[in-house]
Amino acid sequence: MYASVTTANIQPGKLDEFVRTWRDSVKPLVESFPGFKNIYVLTNPESNKGITIAFYETKSDAERTQSSGDYQKAVEMLSGTIIMNSVVREGYEVSIQI
Repeated sequence: MYASVTTANIQPGKLDEFVRTWRDSVKPLVESFPGFKNIYVLTNPESNKGITIAFYETKSDAERTQSSGDYQKAVEMLSGTIIMNSVVREGYEVSIQI
């Protein structure tokens, strides 16, 4: 299994809109990604940070999502709520799952 971790700073006062946009618009898109297993969306209202941890069957599935432009579509859907130059995406092999 492979995890894709994205962090971003949420614009002050936009946390509720970020969560609503994620739930209503981004979630249906993400669920269609090849090899997608599940995702966690984490927010911290004190620091205005958001983190998503998406799990894919393979690293190739995660890379395909990135190269197809689907990941960029998801970020664009959130562009009104996040500080775009703060978006960072990293990939990790899942070494232990309990």
